[in-house]
Amino acid sequence: CLLVLVYIGLSILGEKSMKNRFCLILSLIFATLILISCQTQQIANAESDDVKQSDDINISEVSVVDVVGGKTLPLQDVIISQGRIKSVSPHSDSPANQSIKSIDGRGKFLMPGLIEMHAHISDEDDLTLMLSYGITGARQMADVPWWTKMFMGFPDGRKLRDKVREGQMLGPDIWVGGEIMDGKPPISPLHLSIDDAITARKEVVAQKKAGYDFIKIYDNLSIPVFDAIMDEAKKRGIPVTGHVPFAVGIDRALASDMISLEHTSGFIDHHHIRY
Repeated sequence: CLLVLVYIGLSILGEKSMKNRFCLILSLIFATLILISCQTQQIANAESDDVKQSDDINISEVSVVDVVGGKTLPLQDVIISQGRIKSVSPHSDSPANQSIKSIDGRGKFLMPGLIEMHAHISDEDDLTLMLSYGITGARQMADVPWWTKMFMGFPDGRKLRDKVREGQMLGPDIWVGGEIMDGKPPISPLHLSIDDAITARKEVVAQKKAGYDFIKIYDNLSIPVFDAIMDEAKKRGIPVTGHVPFAVGIDRALASDMISLEHTSGFIDHHHIRY
């Protein structure tokens, strides 16, 4: 491309007419565009080659912990492609592939990621700390009111969740609960105080629309409000978890569609038990 540019320029400079000078300018512009195109294509090809070389990863000769079978499988090759496990096979059965990046797993153990089922993430640093302990999934058990985010620095769980999913930060997969739905009076000023079924249904709809992954209920809900939450959540396709409200009791909670019961509050019927 450079030789073409020099040749055209020297040929036209021998002439003095305005027409040829104009042609010189057009030629220089054209040649410059060719140079840029060539360079861009080279960069794109180089980046493409880098992607191909780093796409697959082989964790070689590692001991795989089989949590389903309750045993350890020694000397396994685990192929990871595009962030997902592609295959697990004995090292002796795995064909050699020099194009795959290899990690020496000898003397090490590989196990499924842990799930933190009840987390209260307070800042972004918690996410990398979780990964360092092998936690690859976490339930953020409740969001907090706007004023705690503004004045106390608490993170928005939905934003953390989305950043991780979009690859903007490292962290476990996160499922985020909405603001805690409590009765009247609420156990904490951070909780929503709900004492009628209509308000309860509206709050379920609002939290679903706001992008939360589940509803969390708490100790002081009344039976009518509890039933309204469960009914509306089922209609909206959003799961419910949380404490067993004291008025509801363990039997009614177990018979409902709650996906989990947190802690042991509400397990004992405080109205009838004798200490």
